[in-house]
Amino acid sequence: MSALDATWWRMWKSGQNAIRRLLYEQPMRGASVAVVLLLVWFMLGGLFASVLFYLSQGQYESFKSQLVESLL
Repeated sequence: MSALDATWWRMWKSGQNAIRRLLYEQPMRGASVAVVLLLVWFMLGGLFASVLFYLSQGQYESFKSQLVESLL
């Protein structure tokens, strides 16, 4: 096993242990982390959707493709 494989395996096991600890030993903390992560992702999605909606106005049509390409 190479050093890189060992590092990936160690990171994988560490992640599994952290998730197991959050789910079984500290369920309220796990739920709080999940809610915060979901809220952040929904807020980011809403932000990007509002930017795209704003750019769909007629005055921005000429350079909308360039802006969307730079955002992505």
